[in-house]
Amino acid sequence: MSERTLNRHFQQQTSLTWSEWVRRAKLMEALVPGAGPLRAAGGAGAGLR
Repeated sequence: MSERTLNRHFQQQTSLTWSEWVRRAKLMEALVPGAGPLRAAGGAGAGLR
């Protein structure tokens, strides 16, 4: 299966692109009890200034 086909099937099944899914997974991992949203976003790789 090609990468393009795999990505297309993944998006059909999850309604997310691979990069969107990875970003959400990182955000969920960063949301530890007691952490605020800015800390979680930073932990998920958001370039906040």
